[in-house]
Parts: sequence; C-alpha cells; structure tokens
Amino acid sequence: MTRRFARFLSQNTIALVALFIALGGTTYAATALPKNSVGAKQLKKNAVTNTKIAKNAVTGAKIKLSTLGKVPSAASADNATTVGGQAVVKVQWKAPPGTATQTILAANGLTITGSCDASSNITVDAVGSTTNNAELRIQGHVSGTGFFKNPSAFNNTTPVSLVNTDGAHHEGSGRLVEATLDGHVLTFSYGFNWGITGSAAYGGTFVGCTLYGDAVYS
Repeated sequence: MTRRFARFLSQNTIALVALFIALGGTTYAATALPKNSVGAKQLKKNAVTNTKIAKNAVTGAKIKLSTLGKVPSAASADNATTVGGQAVVKVQWKAPPGTATQTILAANGLTITGSCDASSNITVDAVGSTTNNAELRIQGHVSGTGFFKNPSAFNNTTPVSLVNTDGAHHEGSGRLVEATLDGHVLTFSYGFNWGITGSAAYGGTFVGCTLYGDAVYS
C-alpha cells in the first residue's frame, strides 16, 4: 500500500464516520426531542393540518371572530333568539276548548291574541299599541279560500283577524307584515288549525285551537 493511497483511505474513513455521526444525531433529534423544545420557529408553514387537531381542541376563546366575517350573535331568552340584530321567536299556541282570550305574541307595538270556544272555534286577532302607529298587511288562506287585509292606519281599537272570519272552524296559513312609524318591522309566518275528537289537527290527536309559526322583528 502506497503512502498516497493510505492517506486517501484515511480521509474517506473519517468522512464516513462523520456522516454516520451526523445521521445518528438527526435520528436522535427527531425521535427524542427534549420536552418543550419545539416552538413556533420549528413549525413549518401549514404544518398543523385539520387531521392533526384533536376533536374539541379549538374553543371559542381561541377564535378571533373578526376574521370570520359576519357572524350572527345568538342569545336565548325563552324561545327567542337574536340573529343579525333581529329577534326570532318560535310561536306554538295550543289552547284547549273553552280558552278565553290570551296574548300569544307581543312585540313592536303589535299584540296577537287568541281564544278557543267550547266547540274549538278559533279566534286570532292583531291590535296595535296606539292609533295610526303602523301599517299592517295580512295575506293567507282559510279552508282553501284566500284573503287579504291591509289596514294602513293600524291602531289599538280595531282588531284585525289573522284567520279571516272569527268564531268558526278554520284551518289555513298566512303571513303578517307590520311596519311601524318609527322604523321597526315585524314579519310573522303562521299556520292555524282547530281540533275536535276525530278531526285532522295533529293527526286527530289534539282537541282545541292552535297557531304556530315564526316571528322575526327588529
């Protein structure tokens, strides 16, 4: 073995040993990292994917709402919810026969009342809070016949029926829109029915009068 070849062999041996040490160090670093040694600088961009986030790990406190665009707020009060600055109310009034007049919904100066007589004849009326305070539009159908009402001087003295002719067996649906003089709007989409033994209300299982729907107002 010549001196030149021996020198070449020695240099390559040292290089190989250095390479193995380097590789071993990398393996150690990847498999045995000290606790709390990985921070924001060590994470690559987009390294944390959806599949690597534990279920329920991200809570509301960790979310910056301003980055999500327009998100409706929600606050429950009985059956009312605020969505985008408007109140949404679920209405389901079920009254047994012989129920005297009672308030079903009151909002924006509008009061809707209902009663159910001993024979399940239904009455549902709307009244205002003051004279000429709002305009009201009611459009619907009862037992297959359409009706439309448009009192432009809605007031607190003249009730307006939501079920057309009061004091009779009625079933149908409608839509009420109220616009007040001071800029408030209420929309109520509803259905109504009556029930005696063997009638169609709730599959023949309910006896009495019922009004149901959703009211949205600001």
